[in-house]
This record gives sequence, C-alpha cells and structure tokens, in this order.
Amino acid sequence: MEYQYAFPQELLDEMAKLTLEGLRASDVSIVSEKELNLSKDNEFRIMLNEAWKVFWAIKPDEFRYWEEKAMKTLRA
Repeated sequence: MEYQYAFPQELLDEMAKLTLEGLRASDVSIVSEKELNLSKDNEFRIMLNEAWKVFWAIKPDEFRYWEEKAMKTLRA
C-alpha cells in the first residue's frame, strides 16, 4: 500500500494518469467524490465504499451482520 517508498513519485503520477485514461477509454463509470456525496445512501456504489470502511473497522462476525442488513437495504 505504501508505493511511494518503492517507486519514484513521477512514475506513480504517470501510472495514475495512464490508468485514468484507460478507464475513460473503456467506458468504466468514474464517480467523483462530489457525485458520491450527492448519491442516495442505498445506491450500490455508496454501499460498496461503506462496506470497505466497515470491514476494516469492526470484527469479522459483526461485518457479516452488517453485510446482511446492507443487502436487505439495497434490495428494498
């Protein structure tokens, strides 16, 4: 995760630029932080981002309960 210690910043910047260009060229949906903040709480992309936050913040058995509840909300 700490790529800045293994690679020069110029290389990381170039990789980020090429990755973004590739995503745009492949029609992958790119969402800005502003768009994310304006989204409804039960949208899939919001829940996916929230799932990672919750996953790292709580115990594994608690995450399973959270995940089940989130899936019910998403389906509703």
